Amino acid sequence: DVVEYFCRHRSHHMAYALRFFVCELLNFVNVIGQMYFIDKFLGGMFSTYGAEVIRFVNEDPEVRVDPMIKIFPKMTKCRFHRFGTSGDVQKHDSICLLPLNIINEKIYVFLWFWLIILAVVTGITLLYRIVVCGFPRYRYLLMKTLSRMVPEKKMDQLVMKASYGDWFVLYLLKDNMQAYHFRDIVLSLSDRLAKEKTQTTWTET
Repeated sequence: DVVEYFCRHRSHHMAYALRFFVCELLNFVNVIGQMYFIDKFLGGMFSTYGAEVIRFVNEDPEVRVDPMIKIFPKMTKCRFHRFGTSGDVQKHDSICLLPLNIINEKIYVFLWFWLIILAVVTGITLLYRIVVCGFPRYRYLLMKTLSRMVPEKKMDQLVMKASYGDWFVLYLLKDNMQAYHFRDIVLSLSDRLAKEKTQTTWTET
């Protein structure tokens, strides 16, 4: 029973919420690390690669310089060594085409935008976690907005007095069950906690 579980393990979910936050933080570190190492691999040109491609597309075709060619040239000078008729090694200079770089430049444009989006979304998520963890009132407003079937008084009794770990588990439950089931759990849990508080008050008296 979910209500019984919460009553028995109240204020014991902080470690779980902290591990979840650490995983999200590692996601952010992973994205930034990938961007850093790709930038090093491409000689420091990956950090502005996507922005330069956008600028290249919008510039005048007569004067623009393709930034993709700087990193992934499609033609280059090649030197071949061949044996001549006398048996000596002869050097031949020619122009070679690098068709694979046509694919590489598109792949890295996609990677640049993908990693930037991941970094922004993950960073916003981390800020959101910090705000939610530090401000109980915001947790209440968030749960109230997303759980309109639950009476405000019951939600206030439960959320405002719950630790961040307990709130986080409730939030995950809300995302993984029907709204009316979650309403029943919140109502039962709120009544159970209110009853326990009353019994404690009588005992102390």
